[in-house]
Amino acid sequence: MERKKKSILIFAIVSVILLAIVGYLGVVCYFFLFDSNNISGKLGVWGFCSTEDIGNMYLDASFSIGVGEEQHSYGINVREDGYVVTALTELGDYQEKKILLYANNGSIYNGNVVFADEYYNLAVIKVSSLNEENEKIALPYVKVSSFNNRGFGSLISVNLSGTTKSYDSVELLSDGLETVAYYEKIDGQQIVSRVFENAFYYKSKQNVNGAILNKKGELLGIYVNLNSVLDEYFPAAISVDFLNSVIGNIVKSTDGYKSELVENLNGLDMIQLESDIASRVVGEVYYYNGKQVPDEFIDIYSSLSGVYLLDDFSYGGQTIEKANLITSVSCNGDRKTITTVYELVNFFYGLSSGSTFKIFSYNMSDFDIENPDTNVNETTFVVE
Repeated sequence: MERKKKSILIFAIVSVILLAIVGYLGVVCYFFLFDSNNISGKLGVWGFCSTEDIGNMYLDASFSIGVGEEQHSYGINVREDGYVVTALTELGDYQEKKILLYANNGSIYNGNVVFADEYYNLAVIKVSSLNEENEKIALPYVKVSSFNNRGFGSLISVNLSGTTKSYDSVELLSDGLETVAYYEKIDGQQIVSRVFENAFYYKSKQNVNGAILNKKGELLGIYVNLNSVLDEYFPAAISVDFLNSVIGNIVKSTDGYKSELVENLNGLDMIQLESDIASRVVGEVYYYNGKQVPDEFIDIYSSLSGVYLLDDFSYGGQTIEKANLITSVSCNGDRKTITTVYELVNFFYGLSSGSTFKIFSYNMSDFDIENPDTNVNETTFVVE
């Protein structure tokens, strides 16, 4: 009798194990056979892929971006219906022209820029058929993720640009997101024109610079050429984490998604200004986003915190004049201190239609360091 009970128990345990294995293999088969475009899904359930296998999967989700036969930059797809992410500065003037997307398998698609943000330096391109306007698109894709999800294993950089098809294991050189300077030639001088605070440095032995992903099909960043002699030794990538908060709006929009509030903003914060001043020669004219920053402001920036307006900020019939310093915002009674452009941009993207909000600022033309509260401005806006 005792032996019979043990046999039944062993049979039950073996049955449960077999059912678990069959169930697991069923999930694996589902992703590899019926949801094969979902790369993060496949890698999430099957942890036995080699670096070569993963690199080739990522290449299948990659695109070389160009105009006609000229292939210029790189992007990677983050939705099955075709939404390619790239760095805005890498895209350059292409967003104003007819874009073609060249896939790893030789297919060619039309591309249309449906989102572009200069502060985060990210752009999203909608993929469509080259021949049939309403043809359904189904493409391999990875998942937009956060730099904090990098995990403990090695990361992979993948690049598909022109005739280049490559991937490589990479080593992170940043523990967190950092501030990087982007250089341009202005008035014949190579100077810092913009600063991005959502970047990280990495190292690739084979100099593969494209998308940076972990081994779970999650996109962490996109390579950005900073136009610096250090690019070869310390390549940088723009974090894509921000896209998680706007990708739904991008997909829902038929004509492209943008925030008029963000579009109307031309300003810089003290972290950006400090980074730029440290890199410029004494006596140089200082520019940011094509606008000259007054020397009198530079002289007192170290005692300030906020977003300095290089142009008038106008919205809904209200205007905050340039040379104002935005120090805080409020919505529904919740007031937030603003120290960086990214805090202000995030606030704008988070507002819904009909919301009433306030911006608090100082006019820097008559700013009194000893008594800063004497000239605070309070401007009320309603989101249209």
